[in-house]
Amino acid sequence: MPSLSPSHLIALDVDGTLMRDDGTISPTVREQILRLQSRGHTITLATGRPAASVIALLHDLGLSPEYAVCSNGAVIVRRASGGGYDVHSAEVFSPAAALRLLRLAAPEAMFAVEEEGGDFLLTRRVADFGTQSTSRVVPFDDLLTTRALRIIIVSDEIRSTALFDQLPILGLKPVLYAVENTMWLDIAPEGIHKARALERVRTLLGVKRSRVVAVGDGLNDIEMLLWAGEQGRGVALAHAPDELRAVATETGGSVEDDGAAGVLATIDDIGAPPEESDR
Repeated sequence: MPSLSPSHLIALDVDGTLMRDDGTISPTVREQILRLQSRGHTITLATGRPAASVIALLHDLGLSPEYAVCSNGAVIVRRASGGGYDVHSAEVFSPAAALRLLRLAAPEAMFAVEEEGGDFLLTRRVADFGTQSTSRVVPFDDLLTTRALRIIIVSDEIRSTALFDQLPILGLKPVLYAVENTMWLDIAPEGIHKARALERVRTLLGVKRSRVVAVGDGLNDIEMLLWAGEQGRGVALAHAPDELRAVATETGGSVEDDGAAGVLATIDDIGAPPEESDR
């Protein structure tokens, strides 16, 4: 394991945490992000967005972390020479059994699979989906043979309890969350989530567990905030659902009130921390 760094590892969700519903990130949030990066802390993104969208956003924010977490933890990207990013790791699975089950439960849904390379195969176009990555419309059966990072469903039927109850039988976990103005149901193998990926990143960077901060607002942030809060800070924004605020160590302001900036403003410069556990 590398020698432990005195800097913080600060993991930020994007949609609803940094980014408002209109797709903007306020100057105040941007200022706090760059302030902490300039003082030696590692600020990274941990989001449901695919790698291409995450990399573009890193450039837009002026961030250059060594690693970032994409696709709700299924993908980790790593900074490459020349300022770009390459895929460091990707967790794939066969989606066929789950897709067949889900189609029976929600036949009118839009189904999509994120391929190993980060592109999407869709059964039809939906609003906002095209902003995330390269995508193309294909017949449903073409999804069945794809090596998938995740399955995504967009439908009014995705809140069905019966549908949610059937997925664990296949070893899959559903997570409902928002991307811009669309509700997505993400489905991936049990155990694939932001926290798992961030723990890998933390170990690679040699950051102490007590110097981890994570900020989020959605149900796909539950594991991340639990992980961060074990020894560090797991912060839910004020508009987060009850389930997320219940597992957070603290609550910040809302995204409309620059809640993420308020959290970041409380993080001090790198000092000489006392001896702390690296577990």
